[in-house]
Amino acid sequence: MAKKSSTRKKTTSKPRAKSKKPIKRTLKKSLSKTRKSKSSVTRIKLPDVNVSTRWDGYALAYTLAILFALDVLFHVFTKKTDILEYVLFSFSNNFIGILSGMAEAAIYGIIVGFFSSWLYNRFL
Repeated sequence: MAKKSSTRKKTTSKPRAKSKKPIKRTLKKSLSKTRKSKSSVTRIKLPDVNVSTRWDGYALAYTLAILFALDVLFHVFTKKTDILEYVLFSFSNNFIGILSGMAEAAIYGIIVGFFSSWLYNRFL
């Protein structure tokens, strides 16, 4: 029997445009080429980022003042005012007492806000 010879035409291929390969495949291939040991630990160096965060004292103080005053209102509406009578000296169960308790709680919020932002910024 005679062997059949393949009559395939040789075509000149145009250079293909580089296709976008998924990152995972590219990363796996590049890691497999660079690995010399059987260790599966790969070290990647990340760029150093200089981020400095500072707390704004006024923003924190006013936010806590509002939240502390609203907390007094919350306790009044839920009728759990016994703790407020111990903590806030000017609080009582009438309208003027509630307003003065809210003002006192707001002052405490301002003090706590300024002090905590100062501590955070000082030891940052």
